[in-house]
Amino acid sequence: MLLAAKEPRPLLGEIPTIDYCNLIHNPNAFREKVIRVHAKYRVGAKWSNLYSPYCGGPSEIWVNFDETYFNDSFQPCQKTNIAEKVKFKGFDQVFDIVLVGKFYGSGEPNYGYDRSRFMFVVGCVEQATVVESSEIKVPTVMYCDLVQNASRYNERVVRVQGLYSSGFEASYLRGSECKNELTWVEFDELYKTCTSKEVNEALDNLMRLNPESLTERKRASVVFLGYFEVSPTYRLLNDYPRDGFGHLGRYKNQFTVKCLEHAAALPAKYAGKSLNQKPRH
Repeated sequence: MLLAAKEPRPLLGEIPTIDYCNLIHNPNAFREKVIRVHAKYRVGAKWSNLYSPYCGGPSEIWVNFDETYFNDSFQPCQKTNIAEKVKFKGFDQVFDIVLVGKFYGSGEPNYGYDRSRFMFVVGCVEQATVVESSEIKVPTVMYCDLVQNASRYNERVVRVQGLYSSGFEASYLRGSECKNELTWVEFDELYKTCTSKEVNEALDNLMRLNPESLTERKRASVVFLGYFEVSPTYRLLNDYPRDGFGHLGRYKNQFTVKCLEHAAALPAKYAGKSLNQKPRH
Protein backbone atom coordinates (compact mmCIF):
# COMPACT_ATOMS: atom_id res chain seq x y z
CA MET A 1 0.00 0.00 0.00
CA LEU A 2 1.34 3.41 -0.95
CA LEU A 3 1.47 6.03 1.75
CA ALA A 4 0.66 9.62 0.95
CA ALA A 5 3.73 11.80 0.94
CA LYS A 6 3.98 14.18 3.87
CA GLU A 7 3.65 17.86 3.17
CA PRO A 8 7.10 19.49 3.44
CA ARG A 9 7.66 21.27 6.74
CA PRO A 10 8.21 24.98 6.10
CA LEU A 11 10.92 26.67 8.13
CA LEU A 12 9.84 29.56 10.35
CA GLY A 13 12.02 32.00 8.42
CA GLU A 14 10.34 31.04 5.13
CA ILE A 15 6.77 31.64 6.31
CA PRO A 16 5.17 34.83 4.90
CA THR A 17 3.95 37.58 7.24
CA ILE A 18 0.42 38.66 6.25
CA ASP A 19 -1.22 41.93 7.22
CA TYR A 20 -4.20 41.09 9.45
CA CYS A 21 -6.73 43.32 7.65
CA ASN A 22 -5.57 41.87 4.32
CA LEU A 23 -6.20 38.39 5.74
CA ILE A 24 -9.73 39.30 6.84
CA HIS A 25 -10.64 41.06 3.60
CA ASN A 26 -9.06 38.44 1.28
CA PRO A 27 -9.49 35.11 3.09
CA ASN A 28 -9.56 32.97 -0.06
CA ALA A 29 -5.98 33.95 -0.88
CA PHE A 30 -4.69 32.40 2.36
CA ARG A 31 -7.06 29.50 3.03
CA GLU A 32 -5.22 26.44 4.44
CA LYS A 33 -1.85 28.15 4.16
CA VAL A 34 0.81 28.46 6.86
CA ILE A 35 1.32 32.17 7.58
CA ARG A 36 2.57 34.59 10.22
CA VAL A 37 0.17 37.24 11.52
CA HIS A 38 0.37 40.16 13.97
CA ALA A 39 -2.90 41.03 15.76
CA LYS A 40 -4.64 41.46 19.09
CA TYR A 41 -5.58 38.24 20.91
CA ARG A 42 -8.46 38.00 23.40
CA VAL A 43 -8.45 35.00 25.72
CA GLY A 44 -11.09 34.25 28.35
CA ALA A 45 -13.47 31.62 29.69
CA LYS A 46 -15.44 31.68 26.43
CA TRP A 47 -13.10 33.51 24.09
CA SER A 48 -10.03 32.71 22.04
CA ASN A 49 -10.04 35.29 19.25
CA LEU A 50 -7.70 37.24 17.04
CA TYR A 51 -8.93 40.70 16.03
CA SER A 52 -7.73 44.12 14.96
CA PRO A 53 -9.22 47.49 15.96
CA TYR A 54 -7.97 48.93 12.66
CA CYS A 55 -9.86 46.84 10.09
CA GLY A 56 -13.42 48.05 10.70
CA GLY A 57 -16.45 45.79 10.77
CA PRO A 58 -16.30 42.20 12.06
CA SER A 59 -12.66 41.10 12.25
CA GLU A 60 -12.56 38.15 14.66
CA ILE A 61 -10.78 34.85 13.95
CA TRP A 62 -11.23 31.90 16.30
CA VAL A 63 -7.88 30.64 17.62
CA ASN A 64 -7.12 26.97 18.20
CA PHE A 65 -3.89 25.72 19.80
CA ASP A 66 -3.37 22.27 18.26
CA GLU A 67 -0.32 20.46 19.64
CA THR A 68 -0.45 17.71 16.99
CA TYR A 69 -0.39 20.24 14.21
CA PHE A 70 2.36 22.12 15.98
CA ASN A 71 4.56 19.02 16.25
CA ASP A 72 3.99 17.49 12.81
CA SER A 73 3.45 20.27 10.31
CA PHE A 74 6.35 22.69 10.52
CA GLN A 75 9.56 23.53 12.30
CA PRO A 76 8.90 23.44 16.06
CA CYS A 77 8.79 26.71 17.93
CA GLN A 78 11.00 26.78 21.01
CA LYS A 79 9.45 29.85 22.69
CA THR A 80 7.29 27.82 25.07
CA ASN A 81 7.60 30.45 27.82
CA ILE A 82 5.77 32.93 25.58
CA ALA A 83 3.10 30.37 24.69
CA GLU A 84 2.49 29.74 28.40
CA LYS A 85 1.91 33.47 28.94
CA VAL A 86 -1.20 33.55 26.74
CA LYS A 87 -2.97 30.55 28.28
CA PHE A 88 -6.27 31.25 30.05
CA LYS A 89 -5.59 32.05 33.71
CA GLY A 90 -9.14 32.38 35.01
CA PHE A 91 -9.70 35.98 33.85
CA ASP A 92 -9.97 37.73 30.49
CA GLN A 93 -6.86 39.27 28.92
CA VAL A 94 -5.84 40.99 25.67
CA PHE A 95 -2.40 40.50 24.11
CA ASP A 96 -0.52 42.09 21.25
CA ILE A 97 0.63 38.89 19.60
CA VAL A 98 2.59 37.43 16.68
CA LEU A 99 1.52 33.91 15.70
CA VAL A 100 2.56 31.36 13.11
CA GLY A 101 -0.01 28.81 12.04
CA LYS A 102 -2.54 27.68 9.48
CA PHE A 103 -5.56 29.72 8.40
CA TYR A 104 -8.96 28.16 7.72
CA GLY A 105 -12.18 29.76 6.56
CA SER A 106 -15.38 28.39 5.10
CA GLY A 107 -17.15 31.74 4.95
CA GLU A 108 -19.81 30.23 7.20
CA PRO A 109 -20.06 30.74 11.00
CA ASN A 110 -18.55 27.38 11.92
CA TYR A 111 -15.66 27.97 14.32
CA GLY A 112 -15.48 28.31 18.08
CA TYR A 113 -17.83 29.46 20.79
CA ASP A 114 -18.81 32.62 18.93
CA ARG A 115 -19.28 30.86 15.54
CA SER A 116 -16.57 32.75 13.70
CA ARG A 117 -16.22 32.45 9.92
CA PHE A 118 -12.48 31.84 10.26
CA MET A 119 -10.06 29.80 12.36
CA PHE A 120 -6.32 30.08 12.96
CA VAL A 121 -4.53 26.91 14.14
CA VAL A 122 -1.46 28.02 16.09
CA GLY A 123 1.87 26.29 15.82
CA CYS A 124 4.11 28.98 17.28
CA VAL A 125 3.63 32.00 19.54
CA GLU A 126 6.54 34.27 18.64
CA GLN A 127 5.62 37.40 20.62
CA ALA A 128 2.97 38.24 23.23
CA THR A 129 2.57 41.38 25.33
CA VAL A 130 -0.39 42.30 27.53
CA VAL A 131 -2.02 45.50 26.26
CA GLU A 132 -4.48 48.08 27.51
CA SER A 133 -7.01 49.67 25.16
CA SER A 134 -5.34 53.06 25.74
CA GLU A 135 -2.33 51.74 23.81
CA ILE A 136 -4.41 51.18 20.67
CA LYS A 137 -3.55 53.97 18.23
CA VAL A 138 -6.76 55.31 16.70
CA PRO A 139 -8.11 58.85 16.20
CA THR A 140 -9.43 60.48 19.39
CA VAL A 141 -12.37 62.85 18.87
CA MET A 142 -14.97 64.70 20.89
CA TYR A 143 -18.49 63.50 20.22
CA CYS A 144 -19.73 66.64 18.46
CA ASP A 145 -16.73 66.57 16.11
CA LEU A 146 -17.54 62.93 15.33
CA VAL A 147 -21.16 63.51 14.27
CA GLN A 148 -20.54 66.85 12.57
CA ASN A 149 -17.88 65.17 10.42
CA ALA A 150 -19.61 61.81 10.13
CA SER A 151 -18.51 61.12 6.54
CA ARG A 152 -14.84 61.50 7.59
CA TYR A 153 -15.16 58.89 10.34
CA ASN A 154 -17.71 56.55 8.70
CA GLU A 155 -16.69 52.88 8.97
CA ARG A 156 -13.64 53.73 11.05
CA VAL A 157 -12.48 52.76 14.53
CA VAL A 158 -12.20 55.84 16.76
CA ARG A 159 -11.91 56.81 20.41
CA VAL A 160 -14.72 59.17 21.42
CA GLN A 161 -15.52 61.18 24.53
CA GLY A 162 -19.18 61.96 25.12
CA LEU A 163 -22.28 61.54 27.29
CA TYR A 164 -23.91 58.10 27.31
CA SER A 165 -27.59 57.54 28.15
CA SER A 166 -29.33 54.20 28.69
CA GLY A 167 -32.88 53.15 29.51
CA PHE A 168 -35.93 51.38 28.13
CA GLU A 169 -35.52 51.26 24.31
CA ALA A 170 -32.64 53.74 24.60
CA SER A 171 -28.87 53.45 24.30
CA TYR A 172 -27.21 56.51 22.79
CA LEU A 173 -24.32 58.97 22.82
CA ARG A 174 -24.71 62.73 22.73
CA GLY A 175 -22.57 65.81 23.34
CA SER A 176 -23.00 68.86 25.55
CA GLU A 177 -22.62 71.18 22.53
CA CYS A 178 -24.76 69.14 20.10
CA LYS A 179 -27.53 67.85 22.35
CA ASN A 180 -29.92 66.78 19.59
CA GLU A 181 -27.34 64.83 17.58
CA LEU A 182 -27.80 61.33 18.99
CA THR A 183 -25.91 58.16 18.00
CA TRP A 184 -27.21 54.69 18.78
CA VAL A 185 -24.80 52.59 20.88
CA GLU A 186 -24.24 48.83 20.74
CA PHE A 187 -21.70 46.91 22.80
CA ASP A 188 -19.51 44.28 21.16
CA GLU A 189 -19.96 40.98 22.99
CA LEU A 190 -16.21 40.91 23.70
CA TYR A 191 -15.86 44.49 24.94
CA LYS A 192 -15.34 43.45 28.57
CA THR A 193 -12.14 41.61 27.62
CA CYS A 194 -10.72 45.01 26.62
CA THR A 195 -12.08 46.87 29.66
CA SER A 196 -10.64 47.03 33.17
CA LYS A 197 -12.73 45.55 35.95
CA GLU A 198 -12.91 48.93 37.71
CA VAL A 199 -14.22 50.82 34.67
CA ASN A 200 -16.69 48.08 33.80
CA GLU A 201 -18.09 48.07 37.34
CA ALA A 202 -18.28 51.89 37.30
CA LEU A 203 -20.49 51.87 34.19
CA ASP A 204 -22.65 49.02 35.52
CA ASN A 205 -23.28 50.98 38.74
CA LEU A 206 -24.06 54.21 36.90
CA MET A 207 -26.42 52.47 34.45
CA ARG A 208 -28.34 50.38 37.00
CA LEU A 209 -32.06 50.92 36.23
CA ASN A 210 -35.25 50.45 38.19
CA PRO A 211 -36.75 47.37 36.46
CA GLU A 212 -40.27 48.69 37.03
CA SER A 213 -39.66 52.02 35.28
CA LEU A 214 -40.11 52.49 31.52
CA THR A 215 -39.13 56.16 31.54
CA GLU A 216 -35.99 56.22 33.68
CA ARG A 217 -32.75 57.23 31.96
CA LYS A 218 -29.28 56.72 33.41
CA ARG A 219 -26.31 58.60 32.03
CA ALA A 220 -22.55 58.88 32.38
CA SER A 221 -19.56 60.69 30.99
CA VAL A 222 -17.65 58.06 28.97
CA VAL A 223 -14.71 57.36 26.71
CA PHE A 224 -15.50 54.61 24.21
CA LEU A 225 -13.21 52.97 21.67
CA GLY A 226 -15.15 51.39 18.84
CA TYR A 227 -16.54 51.32 15.31
CA PHE A 228 -18.56 54.25 13.96
CA GLU A 229 -20.90 53.93 11.00
CA VAL A 230 -23.49 55.98 9.14
CA SER A 231 -26.60 54.22 7.89
CA PRO A 232 -26.72 54.13 4.07
CA THR A 233 -30.51 53.58 4.16
CA TYR A 234 -31.53 56.24 6.69
CA ARG A 235 -34.31 58.50 5.39
CA LEU A 236 -37.12 60.76 6.48
CA LEU A 237 -40.66 59.61 5.76
CA ASN A 238 -43.29 62.28 6.45
CA ASP A 239 -40.60 64.09 8.43
CA TYR A 240 -40.02 61.01 10.62
CA PRO A 241 -36.75 59.00 10.62
CA ARG A 242 -36.79 55.49 9.12
CA ASP A 243 -34.38 52.66 8.20
CA GLY A 244 -31.54 53.79 10.44
CA PHE A 245 -30.05 52.14 13.51
CA GLY A 246 -31.46 51.33 16.92
CA HIS A 247 -35.01 51.45 18.21
CA LEU A 248 -37.45 51.78 15.29
CA GLY A 249 -34.55 52.62 12.97
CA ARG A 250 -34.56 56.24 14.20
CA TYR A 251 -30.81 56.84 14.46
CA LYS A 252 -28.68 57.90 11.52
CA ASN A 253 -25.40 56.80 13.16
CA GLN A 254 -24.29 53.86 15.26
CA PHE A 255 -21.27 53.32 17.52
CA THR A 256 -20.26 49.76 18.42
CA VAL A 257 -18.16 49.78 21.59
CA LYS A 258 -15.05 47.59 21.42
CA CYS A 259 -13.43 48.90 24.63
CA LEU A 260 -14.74 51.00 27.50
CA GLU A 261 -11.94 53.23 28.76
CA HIS A 262 -13.65 55.62 31.18
CA ALA A 263 -17.01 55.99 32.92
CA ALA A 264 -17.93 58.61 35.51
CA ALA A 265 -20.94 60.46 36.85
CA LEU A 266 -21.95 63.51 34.83
CA PRO A 267 -20.60 66.90 35.91
CA ALA A 268 -22.91 68.76 38.28
CA LYS A 269 -24.03 71.20 35.55
CA TYR A 270 -25.71 68.27 33.71
CA ALA A 271 -26.93 66.27 36.68
CA GLY A 272 -30.37 67.83 36.91
CA LYS A 273 -31.06 68.18 33.20
CA SER A 274 -33.19 65.88 31.09
CA LEU A 275 -31.36 64.00 28.35
CA ASN A 276 -34.45 62.48 26.78
CA GLN A 277 -34.07 64.21 23.41
CA LYS A 278 -35.36 62.62 20.24
CA PRO A 279 -32.89 61.92 17.44
CA ARG A 280 -32.41 64.91 15.20
CA HIS A 281 -34.08 64.51 11.79
